[in-house]
Amino acid sequence: MRYVDVGLSFLMHPNTKDVVQLTDEQAIKAAVKHLVLTNYYEIPFSPYRGGNISALLFENYTGIQNAQIQIDIKNLIDRYEPRVKFLKCISDFYEDVPALAVRIYFRILSLNKDVDISVILKRTR
Repeated sequence: MRYVDVGLSFLMHPNTKDVVQLTDEQAIKAAVKHLVLTNYYEIPFSPYRGGNISALLFENYTGIQNAQIQIDIKNLIDRYEPRVKFLKCISDFYEDVPALAVRIYFRILSLNKDVDISVILKRTR
């Protein structure tokens, strides 16, 4: 099965003059990243569809938040992205920046391939 999505950058392909398309692995990675970066109440009629991890930038980061991020992202992917199987999630908070880095590992079921994505959110002061 081939997956094709429109890239969210809406860049124009130089040869076809059409919107750049993402296929297979890139399409699924982009969909998972977009899902995780979506905040609550950003999608009409589906208020809790999203990772809402940007809200954690303003929390006192402890091991409890780390465990909660892993649980939330696992539940999110299991519920809304049937093309993948969640494997694990690692998150770190960097106080000096301040930033939250999350690396998500998952298996693309149709390709039987393990991949990962990184999401980095920085808080502006």
